[in-house]
Amino acid sequence: MADILTLVRHDLLLMAIHRSVGENRAILTKNLNIHFWVMMLKKYLRSLESAVLTYHSVKSIWLELSAASSTLSRKENSSYRDGNENDEDKFKIRSKKQPQRRADYRTFHEITTRWADNDAFGHVNNATYYEFFDTAITHWLYTKNLMHPIKGDHVFVAVETGCVFLHQVAYPDRITMGLRIARLGNTSVRWELAVFRDDVDTSAAEGHFVHVYVKRDDRRPVIIPDHVRKLLSPMVMTKV
Repeated sequence: MADILTLVRHDLLLMAIHRSVGENRAILTKNLNIHFWVMMLKKYLRSLESAVLTYHSVKSIWLELSAASSTLSRKENSSYRDGNENDEDKFKIRSKKQPQRRADYRTFHEITTRWADNDAFGHVNNATYYEFFDTAITHWLYTKNLMHPIKGDHVFVAVETGCVFLHQVAYPDRITMGLRIARLGNTSVRWELAVFRDDVDTSAAEGHFVHVYVKRDDRRPVIIPDHVRKLLSPMVMTKV
């Protein structure tokens, strides 16, 4: 009987030991999991803090650059308008070409500059002038019912263009395009244009645009018909 009681006590002791070890292992595992997630949370918070600091640094730099750009643009545009001869000289582009005057052109077309026209240098980008040329000529052709790009049997296509820059232009300057025809050939038209800024009488830029009259389907040049030539002829003006 004593031996049986001893065995029972031994078994109960072993069960108690196993139970204690199991509970401690569960607690240890639980603590390890909590520790892991605490470490992950701290790491995430550090990354978040770093990202926030980076964002504020970038935002601060961006605001400073924007303010500097805005100030420069305002100074340049105010210089255009304050009538100060010295300020005007700063924005002249040195060229041997003498600028044309409004009286040297047959007709005019007004264009409003856009904020997007300005480039990183604070003035209208050089490529935009060709858009001015194309818009002015196309508008004139439309008003004379000579532009039918979709349904017309014949169209004018550009084969040559060029520009000379004499004075900077910047948003929000008002642009007036001067147009004239320098040469009216058998199949081609040489347009000459000038960009006039605000109410200034001399040109800020001058360019040319050569159109060829072609069949719409095969793009081959054809003789400009009399009814078209009749509308174009009044635009011809001898170069001064």
